[in-house]
Amino acid sequence: MTHAADDFRAREYDVFVSYKRLDADIRDILIAALEAAGLSVWWDAKLQSGKWRPQLAERIRSTKLVVALWSEQVAQKPDEVADEMSAARALDRLMALKTDAAAIPGVYGDENFMPFDGWDDPTQRATQLAAIVAEVRRRVDAPAFVVTPTGATATIPVEFGDIPGAPPRLVGREDEMAMLRAAWESKPPQKVNAVVLHALGGAGKSALLRTFANELLAAGGGGARRIYGWSAYS
Repeated sequence: MTHAADDFRAREYDVFVSYKRLDADIRDILIAALEAAGLSVWWDAKLQSGKWRPQLAERIRSTKLVVALWSEQVAQKPDEVADEMSAARALDRLMALKTDAAAIPGVYGDENFMPFDGWDDPTQRATQLAAIVAEVRRRVDAPAFVVTPTGATATIPVEFGDIPGAPPRLVGREDEMAMLRAAWESKPPQKVNAVVLHALGGAGKSALLRTFANELLAAGGGGARRIYGWSAYS
């Protein structure tokens, strides 16, 4: 399935990962596999300042699928994980992974908990992750991250998170766009590795970056292997 660059504007997250802090190692393995498959993932490390409970509730409502890690740690003290699983289940967006021999509460008797108990064994991990990623992609109806410009084809993982999308037409930023293009196309020994955009809030930094990223996508990626955007204020 192919997509134009505009299909990636202001994407919602594909997956919300619910977990217990003591299971952070398992979380990291899961997130790495999901992101490597081109899926956009949200977890509590991306919380903004302010009250966190409303943010979690809103994320569950706006994310396509909640993947919960069920473990002995969770079974002993479910706390927020149980609340997140319950909210996701009510929306028919819950996918639970069983990471060990912890008993599953009767309330989840009709849920198929996928096995992820081989997370610490490289062979089992690869097999189980392949099944998990395939099921996640099916559940979120994830498209292949493919941009097909004239005469070229590129497959590029893209995540812009909550950064606002580019406007239909960017006006008055020709010099800045030229600077970004020149930096991207520069080569050693004068290769530019970092560009700082400094301006007041609302000046259009996000719009500029999204427009430039969409231009790269429309050109087949311009040699990029991944395009990632994140802002502490979005």
